[in-house]
Amino acid sequence: MKKIILPILFTILPTFAFSQGTTVYEILKTPGSPQISALGGAFYSYQGNISNIFANPAGLAQLQSSALMANYSNEVLDFTAGNIAFAKPFNHGVFGISMRYRDYGEFDRKDEKGNLIGGNFDAYEYVFTGALAQKFLDNFTYGLNSKIVIGKVADARSAALVFDLGGTYTWRNQNLTFGGGIFDFGSQINEYSKTREDLPSNAQIEIGKKLAHLPLTISYNNRYYFYDKEYEFSVGLQFDIGNSFDFRLSYDSTGSDKDLGFGSSKFAGISFGFGITKAGFTFDYSGTSWGEIGFQNRFGISKTF
Repeated sequence: MKKIILPILFTILPTFAFSQGTTVYEILKTPGSPQISALGGAFYSYQGNISNIFANPAGLAQLQSSALMANYSNEVLDFTAGNIAFAKPFNHGVFGISMRYRDYGEFDRKDEKGNLIGGNFDAYEYVFTGALAQKFLDNFTYGLNSKIVIGKVADARSAALVFDLGGTYTWRNQNLTFGGGIFDFGSQINEYSKTREDLPSNAQIEIGKKLAHLPLTISYNNRYYFYDKEYEFSVGLQFDIGNSFDFRLSYDSTGSDKDLGFGSSKFAGISFGFGITKAGFTFDYSGTSWGEIGFQNRFGISKTF
């Protein structure tokens, strides 16, 4: 996809646009694992999973043993992404570290009229995260992510210091968990352009319910992006089939922006996936429809020890 038409790229990636009303670092808005993606992002009430480092760090506080995870994503427009994460309990809580990347590939250099001017350029983003989570009393957890974000588009480079602050509360008698917080807030250290760009800072609140008589967990997530002034929501279902297989299905309201009313666009915003645990390893997959833009696959493997 090296010779992709650049206007399409600018439309899909706020990272490449510096105009008012957009935010930079698209990697911060993309799911960090297949499980998060398969649940449409409605993962902020989940606990005790290493994937929490890519969503609500407070969930890490319920991690019972050390965990290691690696994920890979084959995204639309031939973009690729991946990450690796590690978390370990200690006397006063759980700490974790992770590295994420998103590679947008190489592109032909063109002028404003679309004429080739010779050569090409690349674009990518990296996120390095340190996490700390702790329990408070019996039902509360809280967590903090500290992130360094690095981006490059052609000859322009950018960096930012970004934070997540989240919490969870579990109502055990009702199998209810509430999660939320403020995420991706901070400041750029170095701007792409001469003007400081806005981060995709947001507030989220989520409720998760594990049904008493069915192997099903339902989660509903509501989020608000401060600078784009956008509300989004997602609903996720996770079916726990035995001790070694999970099936996931979700809808994300951002799919309505990609629904053109015909063809595959009618499925935009729908994600599904599954997790299989065998011999101490968990293999995860998710698929997400971007409508007429394309289909996204994510693969992951994790292990606790």
